[in-house]
Amino acid sequence: MFTQPPRNQSPSRRLTRRESGATAVEFAMVLPVLVLMLLGIIEIANILRIQFTLESAVTTVAHDISQNPNITNQSEAQSLFTSNLADYAPLVQQNTETSDPSDPPALAMSPTTRPTCNSSACTPFLITITYTYSALSAPMQPFFDGLTLSASARKSPEPNTSSTLVAK
Repeated sequence: MFTQPPRNQSPSRRLTRRESGATAVEFAMVLPVLVLMLLGIIEIANILRIQFTLESAVTTVAHDISQNPNITNQSEAQSLFTSNLADYAPLVQQNTETSDPSDPPALAMSPTTRPTCNSSACTPFLITITYTYSALSAPMQPFFDGLTLSASARKSPEPNTSSTLVAK
């Protein structure tokens, strides 16, 4: 049954009384969208952080390989990278404390053997680091899981400078 509001109430008071639950309903409708937007912003920030870390790591690894004549092929370069992963790419591998850790970043070298360099004209080599991203939160997995991040650096090996420098 519909009851009439008292006649002594103002029209604005009657309108407020009818819309008292509208704010709660609007908030309930908008909240999931805002939460998804916030989670998306967090995921994108994490992806950018990892991408910047990979770019820094690939530059450092390429420099280290160019300076070290003992690293002559891709497996030795991968071994150097894997053994120093915490130094080269800190906090890139996301799920290290769970029983199913994500794959660590992978290094590729092209050509697969380091060019020898005895003169000033050295053939450059390419180092590429790739990483498959896994989303931090479950609602973002359909959007970001499996995203492949990569960074590359081209570097020339340093010429063998085993001879002593002659002062002029």
